[in-house]
Parts: sequence; structure tokens; C-alpha cells
Amino acid sequence: MEPRPKVFFPRQAQQSPSGYLVGWNPHSFLCTVATIAPSSLPLVALEQALALIASDPRLQTLIAHCGGAPSVLGVWLHAQDDERRALASSERAQVAELWLSLVGQVDQASEYTASPSLAPALPTLRDVHCCGCRYRTSMQLVFFERARFDSAGYSPPSFLPQWQSFESSPMSLPSDSDRLSELDYTLRHVSCSAEFGAALEWTLRSLTPSPGSLQGVAPPVSLGRVYCGRTIGVDSRHGASGGTTASATGHAAHMPRLVLRALVVCATAAARACTWLLRAEPVAGYSFLTMSLAARQLDCRIANAVDWPRRWQAVRDSPPWQQRTRTEWLRLQGELFGALLDSMLGLLLALALWSYFDPLCETVSVAHAHISDSCEKVVHWLMGVDSGGFKLNENLNRAIGTCVLSLLQVWRALLRGALLALPPARQVVTFLSYSCLLGSSFGIAVVSDLLALFSFHVVQMYLVMSIFYATYMSALYTLFNLFRGQKLNVLRDRVDSCDYDHEQLLLGTLLFTVLVFLLPTVAAYYGLATLMRMALLGVQVHLMAVVRLLDGFPWFALLQYLFRPNRLHTGVQFQPLQPAPALQSSNCTTYFELLSQPASMAPFIAWFRRLFTLLVGSYTARHVSCCLLFGQTIHPVRDCRSQLRRLDTALVGLS
Repeated sequence: MEPRPKVFFPRQAQQSPSGYLVGWNPHSFLCTVATIAPSSLPLVALEQALALIASDPRLQTLIAHCGGAPSVLGVWLHAQDDERRALASSERAQVAELWLSLVGQVDQASEYTASPSLAPALPTLRDVHCCGCRYRTSMQLVFFERARFDSAGYSPPSFLPQWQSFESSPMSLPSDSDRLSELDYTLRHVSCSAEFGAALEWTLRSLTPSPGSLQGVAPPVSLGRVYCGRTIGVDSRHGASGGTTASATGHAAHMPRLVLRALVVCATAAARACTWLLRAEPVAGYSFLTMSLAARQLDCRIANAVDWPRRWQAVRDSPPWQQRTRTEWLRLQGELFGALLDSMLGLLLALALWSYFDPLCETVSVAHAHISDSCEKVVHWLMGVDSGGFKLNENLNRAIGTCVLSLLQVWRALLRGALLALPPARQVVTFLSYSCLLGSSFGIAVVSDLLALFSFHVVQMYLVMSIFYATYMSALYTLFNLFRGQKLNVLRDRVDSCDYDHEQLLLGTLLFTVLVFLLPTVAAYYGLATLMRMALLGVQVHLMAVVRLLDGFPWFALLQYLFRPNRLHTGVQFQPLQPAPALQSSNCTTYFELLSQPASMAPFIAWFRRLFTLLVGSYTARHVSCCLLFGQTIHPVRDCRSQLRRLDTALVGLS
């Protein structure tokens, strides 16, 4: 079968002068070009520089990530470069395992032909030498921009069956490389081509230095990232001038850093103390974190603030070519942007509280009075009218209604006494405004806690009525079984037949009749308590949704998707290219473009769907109906931050 090379070629190299192709050849005729070395450099010196790169201990992580160090793959002959003839007759092609000869064709109608710089040339394969044999064959060439790629979500194009080998045959690489496919390693080569190009350039400069060119000069910023932030060629542990002056200068330079470190240590200690107070249990089994949404929000803010410096330093020290580094970097940027957005909205909320203090206090007072009066009116209405066409028992109705009214009056008296003991209202609102500076989500969480505190009597009334109604329905069910001559077998968890004597049947029938006729009265007050509880839960669910939307939604990723979609992708795709008509006649090369497959809005929509499911999933119509019929307790709103956190991690993994 005729060999058909597959070559990944950087777009930036199309205007490069003639030189040597430097890159990777992991398997047979599959090649990735990282850079083009100048032709003025002897081939022996180039191989010496590549050997130094392969043995550099600072680059071993990058080399292991790519599965090996780059090597010389062949020659690049630009059509407009006069030095291309010196490379055409290379003797290395006769002994190399693989030697490519790429010729760059230029369209004469291009606007670059009249410019002093070289025009972008279209690479074509002149010949390929493999183990001393020369082949003239067609080639598949893939252009790529120097960016970060990974194969998540990749599917080989159906119009190119030769690329199926990417997913079928593994590469001949070390066994500790997680058994990645050819495409995975090729994309790693593409992603790290810029780092190896910078390392090769710096190594060549160090081998052939000009007078004074490398004396105390730090490497480029991109190359510093290749070496994980370490300085190349300059020992950072020793000063350049030495002596007492260097020591004094070093101590003066370290003073701001020491002061900043001391402040960080003090802030961390204060944060740890605050976290310990939030996790303390004033009541056995109940801490502030379990009882207060604001406490959980504050604990989350403190934990993030304490952990951000460590994560920031870890990201800066991690290799930039690794996928987890880019994912953690995007997640950290998203958290910082979300915290900044939350703080800005909290500042606006605080300004709104200060500006509209009087109307706000009046609105809250009117709303509280209206709700209290409405509850009393509903209870009086139940005590005086028929409910649903059923005649309520007068004595039981009066007893339950009086208890509910007494509970409302006692709570109103306690609330008035507590408000009199509190500082002036303006100071309370000022305190709440300052709390909003921690973020609008924290301010809304405080509002949710205040709502839960002021509606404590509603919750207690619902719990009492729920227990009473559940006990009532259990007794009614037991007497109904007695009325049918059956009883519940608790050992076998089933209903069995049972023989009752006349006295038991008579007494059971009388009690069952009484409970049946008293059921509308009990159900009416239980329905009232359940309705009030559901209204309160509805408000708390909306507040919880707003808090989690402000605190957990990946706003930064959404902005990246809208304005810089190339930062988020779900894989790669190969787009076929058509060369210029003037270059098609003598060209047997198939061209493709390696592009990132952009992400979609589906993960963001899934986040909202997940939020809706977690908050409202516990209050389905079936669950609420079972609670109404059998007296089961409707549980409060649960915090879904951890579940949304896992979904956010999957969303950030698109980077």
C-alpha cells in the first residue's frame, strides 16, 4: 500500500524562509511541525541544540507530556527564498528514518509577491525518504494555529476515512502515558509547539551568543512559562553586584513582601476563627451553618478567600500546557469574577437601602400588618362559616381556632417586645447595608433568614397541625380496619383478618363515626397551616434560587462564550480547504484546517434545569398531595450548592 504522509503544519510557518523542519514523528508517516530552524545554521548544530533540549531537566515535564522530544523531520523550501537550493541536496535524507521535503508554492497573483517579505506559501510534498527509500506520493496537510487543543468530543470526519486510524491504533510511546491515542498526542504536539519553538530559539542563542547578548538577560516571558517561571541563564539566588550593597538592597526589597505575608497570616487566622464560630453548635446537633443560609454563604466566602491565594500560586506554578491547569485557571477566574460581580451588586443594594430607607420601612410595616390581619381574618372566617359544604364541629372549631388566635397574639407580642429591645431601625438597616458589602447574595441570604425568623410561629403551627393530622389519620385508618373486621399485622407488614367481639365492634364503630364527622374540621385547619407553609416555602425557594444564581452560576464562562467563544470548546474538527486555482493543477496535497469545535448553550441551560430540579423537585404535585392526605411533613428548602458545584466543574471542563 502506498504510504500517505499526514503532516500538521503551523500557519505562522508559511512565511518562514527555507530551513529545517523541527517537530515530532511519533508513528510512521504522521508528523507534526513545531517550528522551522533557519538554513544558515548547520544541521549538526541544530541536532546538538535539540539534544540539549531533550536532556534539559527543566523541560522533562513538557517532554513527557508530548511523549518525546522533537527532532529534525526534513527541509522546508520556500519558492521565493534563494537559499533553498543549499538544502535541496541534503545527504541526511539517505540515512534518516523519515525525511520530508516540503516545497512552498506561491500564487503569482497574490498581493504579497511585490512586498519585500516572503509571501505565504502553500506547502506541497516534493518527496519523502524513509529508511533510504524515496517516495513520491500525495499528502494530507493540516494547518493549525498555535493554541491549546484537546480531543474531547472529537469525531473523525466521514469524508476522510484515513483519519480513522487516529482512534484505532495507539502510538509507540512509553507505557506510562495513559494509553492515549494518536490524535491525543498529536494535539499535544500542536498545543506545545510554541513552547518548543521558544526553547529552541533560546538554546540556539546560547550556543552561538553575540557579544554581550546573554549577559544577565532574562529569557522571554513565553519561555519563562515553559520553564515554570524559573530564570534561565541567571542564578536568582545570587545578586549581580554582590557585597553589602546587594544584601541591603535584597533586605529592602523583601520588606514589603514580609509585611504582606504577615497581613495574610493575620487575615487567615481571623478567617479560621470566624469559621470555627460558624461551625459551633449553640444547640445540640444544630450549628449556625445548618440553621442559617447567611452563615453558609459567609462560610463559603471565607473558605474561597482563604483558598484563592494558594490556588492562584498553584496555577502559576503548574505547567501551562496541561488541561487541568487551563481548567483550574478558568474556574479560578470565574470565581473571582463572580465574587467581584456579587460585591458590586451588593454595593448597589446597600446604596438602595440607604436611599429608600423610609419607604422601605413603611412598606415592611404595612406588609407585616396586612399578613397578620389576613391570618386572623382567615381563622375567624373558618370559625364562622361552613368549609366546602361540610358543617364544621362547633366545639372543636372553636377550640382549634382559639388556640391558633392565641398563638398569633402571643407571637405578635413577643415580636413587639423584641423590636423594642433592638437598636433604632436606621441602625439595623445600616448594619444590613454593610452586610450587603459582602455580596448581594449574602444580603439576600440575610433577608431569607429574617423571613424564617419572623415566620417561626407559622412553622411551629404547621408542625403541630401536621403531627396532629398524621395521628388523626392513623387512628382513622385503624378504626376503619376494625370496622371491616381486619387489623394491621406489624410483624408481616400486612392487613389480616381478625375476629372482634360485640363490645369492640360497637366501640370501634362509634369512635370511627365520630372521627369521620370531625375530619372536615381538622382538615380545614391543617389545610390552612399547609397553605401558609407552602407560601413561605415559595418565597424561600425564590430567594434561594437568586442566591445560587448570583453565587454559583458561571457568569465568566458565559461572557467567554458570548465574546470570546474560542476559549470554550468541546473538541476539534477538521475543515477541508481549497487551494488557489493556479496551484491546483500540479498539487496532489489535500488541505485541512484544525479548528476548535465551539461550545453550545446546552451546559448553561442544563445548569438552570438542574437548579430548578434541585429546588422544586422536592415539592412536586404528587409529594404535596401525599402530604395533604396523610399528614407527612413538608421539609424546608435544602441548599443545593454542592450539587451545582459539581455541575459547574463539568461546565468549566469545556475550556
